[in-house]
Amino acid sequence: MAKKEIKIFPIITLGESGVGKTSIINRFTKDYFDENNVSTIGVNFSKKELAINENEKIILKLIDTCGQEKYRSLTRSYFKNTDVVLFVFRLDDKDTFDTIKDWMELFKSNNNKEGEILKYLVRK
Repeated sequence: MAKKEIKIFPIITLGESGVGKTSIINRFTKDYFDENNVSTIGVNFSKKELAINENEKIILKLIDTCGQEKYRSLTRSYFKNTDVVLFVFRLDDKDTFDTIKDWMELFKSNNNKEGEILKYLVRK
């Protein structure tokens, strides 16, 4: 029997506080939505395992960061070696979209991953 190959992909969510980063992760990992989520303090972790085929499995390691300025020095350490970044904003709050460029610069200056990093702009 062939050994199952497992690949791990760290994915980080970035954006202002209250844009829905935690809601997106909970919906994806637990098929759960709570309108009354409290703001993330620091960093939370979740994972989702997906079978690609009989011999391949991937693990998505989801890193849920807080958007508050006072925690940014803590969350920056999680930018390193990330394969995918989701920049999240609220469609009904233009300011959260306007700050995406700042989040992109912050990520770029703190990520040391070699090669291509997938970047997505996600609206809630």
